[in-house]
Amino acid sequence: MTIFRHRLSGPGAAGDVWTTTLHSQSASTLANAHTAFVTLVSGFITTTLAPMWPNDISANSVITDQLDATTGKNVSQTSSTVSLPGTGAGATLPGRDALVIGLRTASSTRRGRGRMFWPAPDSTHLTASGLLLSADATALASAFAARLNTFKSVSIGCIWHDDLKSFDNIVTVTVGNVLGTQRRRTNKVVTSYASATV
Repeated sequence: MTIFRHRLSGPGAAGDVWTTTLHSQSASTLANAHTAFVTLVSGFITTTLAPMWPNDISANSVITDQLDATTGKNVSQTSSTVSLPGTGAGATLPGRDALVIGLRTASSTRRGRGRMFWPAPDSTHLTASGLLLSADATALASAFAARLNTFKSVSIGCIWHDDLKSFDNIVTVTVGNVLGTQRRRTNKVVTSYASATV
């Protein structure tokens, strides 16, 4: 089997850049695995996620790396430009807030779990206490699972264990109502300070 690392990224509202990653395994070519992943994310964002994203969030780049199964290192790469903007009308949340899509394998251990961090939805998709609306969590989990199921005909989503150079296939998708945090997403944002004399 060949291991692929798929990365999707785009600009945030404050000059930041977000990235999310999924691994897959198959006997397919790099080109076919990449095309299938572009189809996965394009369909998921266009039909389900884009209406939840604020209009200053978008996805614009897809990169797929073919990894050496023995070393885990990149041996080949291909990329595509996409245009997948948010269409939501609510307020944009801080760049460090993230929607977390959980990836579960048949293993019950911590090693059998993975996560994808996506830009947070706009403010209209949160409760008064800041939690993701349960109906939206259900819609996101169902839609992403359906896309992964279609993706399986070309490449199977998996959790890659770099230390063991092995993988476990993803069998369940979860979306929690608590948003995650990605500190590194704002590392490139220039900080402007207010000051006061003591």
